Amino acid sequence: MNIEKLTEISPTQLGYIIDANLPVISMDITIEGAHHISLHSHPRGQLLYARKGIVRIVSTQGAWLVPTDQAVWVPPNIKHEVIAIDSVNILTLFIDPSAINDLPINCSVVHMSSLLKSLLESAIEIGNAYSAKGAEQRLMQVIIDQMKNLKQTNLHLPITQEKRLKRVIDHLISEPSDNRSLEELSVISNTSARTLARLFHQETNMTFGQWRRQLRLLEAIERLEQGQSVTRIAFELGYQSPSAFVAMFRRNLGKPPSNFSKK
Repeated sequence: MNIEKLTEISPTQLGYIIDANLPVISMDITIEGAHHISLHSHPRGQLLYARKGIVRIVSTQGAWLVPTDQAVWVPPNIKHEVIAIDSVNILTLFIDPSAINDLPINCSVVHMSSLLKSLLESAIEIGNAYSAKGAEQRLMQVIIDQMKNLKQTNLHLPITQEKRLKRVIDHLISEPSDNRSLEELSVISNTSARTLARLFHQETNMTFGQWRRQLRLLEAIERLEQGQSVTRIAFELGYQSPSAFVAMFRRNLGKPPSNFSKK
């Protein structure tokens, strides 16, 4: 994906507001077309819920894919950028630093319970001018309590700033169908396959095979949401058959690709 070709959008300023009397600040935003929100961080934690469309959250530690009807949690002061290849409707909660105790300390894609979805919609309806006392304030506290029970999904791709490994990772992200072995890819990094194998485990906590499978899983979900067929995705991502691709998908996510497809 060439970020330079995407429409550049500035980050919202809501994440920079510090006010314990507003523990939750909400926002409902629709952005048409492919876009990129540049690298930034803010003192409030952020929950982004993809009501429509799919987004990637990218930091120096990894990439998190957020399909429709799921969310990502970004803790305070984590530098990140947001990438979308199509139109999106995102509901966002910004959590004040005074209220983040017991919330996750790492970025993660999370399942949204029906209750939390309803509470998020209610926060949007209430807006950000609620009183520090009363029912609306209590509802915001319920939202924060519900966020303490967020369950993570397997939609994270670890990346690294280690120069030798980064050259290989950047290549594979741009060419996820590349089926070459680690020995063959080692020429990109000017190091040995043995060193690369060690670096994958050291920097990503995955083997090379596990990391490449995770890359293709995230790439497949993004393409499914664009409406591409399972057969086309399977062959373009280097699988020998659609059935092999479907088996990998089920093994890793516990559900078939059709659950993510628009077709």
